[in-house]
Amino acid sequence: MLKAFLDASWSDDLIVVGGVVSPQELWTNFEHSWRAMLDRFGIEYRFHATEYWARKGEFMRMRESDHVALGKEIRRLLAEHKPLSFACVLAKDAYQQWRRKQHSHHLKDGTYYALDWCLTVLIHRINQYPADEGVEIVCDQGDGREKISRDIADWKTEQLREHAWRFPGHPDPNRAVTFEFGSSKEIVQLQAADIVVHTTLKWSEAYLRGEDPNHVPFSQEMQGMMMLHPLFTLEDIELFHRIELENVERLKENMARKP
Repeated sequence: MLKAFLDASWSDDLIVVGGVVSPQELWTNFEHSWRAMLDRFGIEYRFHATEYWARKGEFMRMRESDHVALGKEIRRLLAEHKPLSFACVLAKDAYQQWRRKQHSHHLKDGTYYALDWCLTVLIHRINQYPADEGVEIVCDQGDGREKISRDIADWKTEQLREHAWRFPGHPDPNRAVTFEFGSSKEIVQLQAADIVVHTTLKWSEAYLRGEDPNHVPFSQEMQGMMMLHPLFTLEDIELFHRIELENVERLKENMARKP
């Protein structure tokens, strides 16, 4: 069974939805190590990347040496446990331009568009072979988007069930899929998801400014185990949709040839 954890981050110009996914058994050791780290550094509530770098909340009075040591420990844990990270970065203006050109309605909040990509990856693509036991998805709660997010997850699952057999490289159409919300205070894997979306947001901002994005903290640890889907321009979004339509048609043709 795969278990995935989702979060989101926003700036004036960008939306990021993403997170981490690994086999369920690997998360047990991660959770133990992460909680030990929180205890060691006296973090009573949770690790939150924005507060950590802004020196707010629990990090306001943290000594500089402890602040640096905590960052190193997070890097070590990410490198040791190697969860697969994924994120969709969506430029707000580009999405609105694309949305206005469509003949069917798309939600104004681009967060759902980015979430759609993440759920496609988790429900329709990433899987285990030979036995695909399914995926449990946990999303950070509290931003008021729960109902529509559940509807999208249900829709993606219904699409999966339409397939009559398991096509090579694809998930089992009958795999278990669950989608729930939880608190990052109690589910520490959501804190790792928070690091992914915050780092991806800062990486993208640096890239768009023409700076070296690899200087963004934690970005080095995510390289090599990151699925990044950047949609910075209208052309990026249009190209993505053309490729997706071609992939769907190719899959239909292959399935039609199955005896």
